[in-house]
Amino acid sequence: MGKLQLKANLERYPKQKMVELKNKEFSRGFLIGICSAIILIGLIYLSSVYFSKNPVSSELIISPKEVKEIINKCSNNSLFNSAECVQKITKTFYKYNLSQIDKNIDFEILKINGGVCEDWALYWCLVGEEIGFYTEEVRIDTGTLNFTYNGEYGEYEIRHMFCIWSDESGYIIADGNTVHYFKFEDG
Repeated sequence: MGKLQLKANLERYPKQKMVELKNKEFSRGFLIGICSAIILIGLIYLSSVYFSKNPVSSELIISPKEVKEIINKCSNNSLFNSAECVQKITKTFYKYNLSQIDKNIDFEILKINGGVCEDWALYWCLVGEEIGFYTEEVRIDTGTLNFTYNGEYGEYEIRHMFCIWSDESGYIIADGNTVHYFKFEDG
């Protein structure tokens, strides 16, 4: 741009207008930069999920109709990958529901209405055993509590229940939809 052209532009646009134009250009550039960064982060995330070597993330069962679907989906994996698979599927329908105490519920009711720790422990142990792991239901007495239950006031035993899966590599503790992993160390 020649000196005459620059001088003509300066005369046509006072300094305040030039500052406003520069601010608009900066704002537009900043906004484009932020949008580009967000798109780039999204693409990186999607590609990491898509190309993940984890067998669980690629074809997750959203709402299994029966326990056998979960067992089939999560079989033929290591103890830890199987537990992670079951946990990811279970997370899609897990509900802790105290109103289910002392009710004999099946998988369909558990999936729709939820259940208490005993129901979820029995579920985890059934799935783990069917997959092929050693399982153990663990009940812990936690004391007594006075309260009204089913319309009757009284002293009731309070307990907690969870499930343990194990094999030669380690064990997991499944408590509701929380899973803790423990790997055996080589001697």
